[in-house]
Amino acid sequence: MSPIMLLSRRLLALLCLMAAGCQSTPTAQSQTAQAYMVVDFYGKKILLAQDAGRKLPVASLTKIATACVVLDWAEATGADLGQRAVIPPSAASISPNAFNFAPGDTLSLRDALICAMMGSDNIAAETLAWHVGADIQRRTGKGRSPYDVFVKQMNSLANKPD
Repeated sequence: MSPIMLLSRRLLALLCLMAAGCQSTPTAQSQTAQAYMVVDFYGKKILLAQDAGRKLPVASLTKIATACVVLDWAEATGADLGQRAVIPPSAASISPNAFNFAPGDTLSLRDALICAMMGSDNIAAETLAWHVGADIQRRTGKGRSPYDVFVKQMNSLANKPD
């Protein structure tokens, strides 16, 4: 795994830890975490923690899996996360739309990852699934739709042994 991808996976893991227990409302300007832990990976030291031993469900597990599949795909194909993705027509039916995305708009895969993970944006996650699923479909010639291909990748990720 390349150093950048490894760093991205570690950052994603950190975001998962920080997201566990986050609560927000659509109108809230800030979020509060019930529990969190920030660890210096290289120094192996805990930098910040609050109720770190408390068991909570992981927040937005589907979006985390989406990000993992996208990062794995980018590493496997050598894809640049700066490449642009088009927001698919199906995004028109998704609400709320915090970033005012519209079908046909474009954004980089990197920005879509950030919007999906930090902004919990479903349109960004759907855009990633469509873009990556379509690329995998083109490369393999398999799958009924880009979404089906992407979901199959997510399911494969979920079934991997540790």
